[in-house]
Amino acid sequence: YTAIYSGFAILLLFMIWLYLGWLILLIGASIAFYHQHPEKVQWDDESIAISAVMRENLAFQLMLEIGLQYSLPDGFVPTRKNLAARLKIPQVMTVGMLNNLESFGLIARSAEIESRYLLLQDSEKIKLIDILRAARNADDKGLQNQLQKAAVVSQLQLDIERSLQQLLAEKTLKDLILQSRGPVNENSNV
Repeated sequence: YTAIYSGFAILLLFMIWLYLGWLILLIGASIAFYHQHPEKVQWDDESIAISAVMRENLAFQLMLEIGLQYSLPDGFVPTRKNLAARLKIPQVMTVGMLNNLESFGLIARSAEIESRYLLLQDSEKIKLIDILRAARNADDKGLQNQLQKAAVVSQLQLDIERSLQQLLAEKTLKDLILQSRGPVNENSNV
């Protein structure tokens, strides 16, 4: 019995060894691939929850990148994929904020196969406060009007909105673009 069943045991151990060997090889290949191509990592839509500050930063950064294509044409085409790659964030986050900015009338998609994003107005006419409002109201879905608020909370919100309005009242996307270039030498002939 030992001689007969030991042959089966050797076959079983060989198959387990073969399975583990291939498992190690395939896991290593997957790790190497995703290390070389981090943009290919798939994120679940439900697992991405970003803070309000991140939403605001993302909105300003996307508008800056789209606006820079007009003032500093470096060959960058602001598509969903390119913007996500440049900002080093998942494309799902980029698409969500681009859709919000588009619904607020700040940008538009071109009708190409891989659509690029364009400003709907001149950068001098797009106020930073409008970009901030688009980011803040991104996932509102009309629930803000249904929320029961105490009078002190409503007053606090109005005070915050007024202070933001004073701070950003006259600042435009063009100001942000000019600041991103760095200090401009007025004596240069360029």
